[in-house]
Amino acid sequence: MDLAEKYRPKRLRDIAGNRKAIEDLTDWLKNWSAKNEKKGVIIYGPPGIGKTSAALALANEFGYDVIEMNASDIRNYESVRKIAMRGAVNNSLFGESKKKLIILDEADNLSGVEDRGGIKAIAETLEVTKQPIILIANDLYALTSRSQSFSKHCMEIRFNRPRKEEIFRLLKRISVEEGIDVYDELLIEIAEMCNGDIRSAIRDLEGGDPSFRDRKRSIFDVLPKVFRATDIKIVRSELMSLDMEPRDVLLWIDENAPNIFEADALANAYNQISKIDIYLGRSLRKQNYTLWRYATALMFFGYLPGHGARYSFPNWLREMSRYKGRRALREEIIKKLSLHASSRKVKTEILPYLTYMMKKDEMLAASIAETFELSDEELSFLLGSAKKVSRSKLKNAPIDKF
Repeated sequence: MDLAEKYRPKRLRDIAGNRKAIEDLTDWLKNWSAKNEKKGVIIYGPPGIGKTSAALALANEFGYDVIEMNASDIRNYESVRKIAMRGAVNNSLFGESKKKLIILDEADNLSGVEDRGGIKAIAETLEVTKQPIILIANDLYALTSRSQSFSKHCMEIRFNRPRKEEIFRLLKRISVEEGIDVYDELLIEIAEMCNGDIRSAIRDLEGGDPSFRDRKRSIFDVLPKVFRATDIKIVRSELMSLDMEPRDVLLWIDENAPNIFEADALANAYNQISKIDIYLGRSLRKQNYTLWRYATALMFFGYLPGHGARYSFPNWLREMSRYKGRRALREEIIKKLSLHASSRKVKTEILPYLTYMMKKDEMLAASIAETFELSDEELSFLLGSAKKVSRSKLKNAPIDKF
């Protein structure tokens, strides 16, 4: 099964974009009745944007059996009428009333006009159907201009091309779930080049471009090009070969700029860094990852230092790594202490006093460690010790030693 079919949405909320159109489609089905004049709905818009997926997801969510036809396969009056009428009028075996949703894909490819061919068969079906009908078309006029029945009996809902950001998020999720090693820049490029065609974008991802996936580069290989290259195309190529998000690359540039630039050149570099940060901040707030292109375009300094530079690991990343470890440790302690109180109360009221008392009373510290099964690492954290404190040795040493 190809990825486009594998990741066809099963729920309406998983459809990329077109929230208003999906809301209108849902309302139409919720309020559907055989007595309504609008017994059908025409979903129309460019190919590959989720029209058929939305119809199938709608049936799935509301518990309808699907009778699916494709007008490219069944075009003449008899073949269309045989399937459409059977689903629209007849009940299931044993006479029970079963909900069915009739879906005719590529309806604008039906043959005939008002009084003949597949168009006539669908027009007749719309008149007498006891089940809802969805017609899917790329070209609304090519369908409705051939019979007045469509305008009379069908609601019209336009589907638009999803935004690039929505396609990017979908491609990102698929690449993670499938274990596809691909850079975000390539996903952005696919999202921009597919012109809103989700199916095409997923197939491009599945086909892939090995030149993006196989070139594993280190930040230490890329930084010299960022600071020294005189051709922006070289810098962009190097950044795309790096398995690192632009914000992390920016931290490396920020940390090492003072080692490269002097005086006015350093001031200009930090001015450029601030602009990069603005673009990255906006991309995060607005979930608009196409702004990454502008940010990475600014990661070009065209400076040629006369000596080799020694690149340093960003201090901010180092501190955040330590902080995350300590925060995770603290959260684990809070979980253990939250048996008889809420985690919020433990965090804000109990833990500060408990920590203070444990530092003052080693017997209390030992008792608490035993009662709540605190690990040596957790105990060391509560006692504020840089060295690991062992529960077994706690009773034999004064707390102030830690």
